[in-house]
Amino acid sequence: MFFELIAPWYDRLMGRPDVVALLMLLQRCRHGAVLDLGGGTGRVAGELDGFGRVLVLDASLGMLRQARAKGLSAVCARAESLPVVEGSKDVVLAIDALHHFSQVGLVLAE
Repeated sequence: MFFELIAPWYDRLMGRPDVVALLMLLQRCRHGAVLDLGGGTGRVAGELDGFGRVLVLDASLGMLRQARAKGLSAVCARAESLPVVEGSKDVVLAIDALHHFSQVGLVLAE
């Protein structure tokens, strides 16, 4: 898989995310639970320090290894079938990831 191969270099290739607008939107749920769908290496989740509990979800174990190395909580799963209790997350993010999901309709329904 492509992401397994590039995982060690992904953050350097993509650069630091500009999360200013995202942080402003998240002000309302500062102490809530955030699910980062397709969060990969935690490139965005790592910038959400202080926003409560952030969980990175991705299908690539290589990407998740990078997220865990940053101290982030991460789970390997597909966005079409979330391994979280319904209503347990206050915010669901899909930054730079939606186009990677093969069944977008199922992901949005989930």
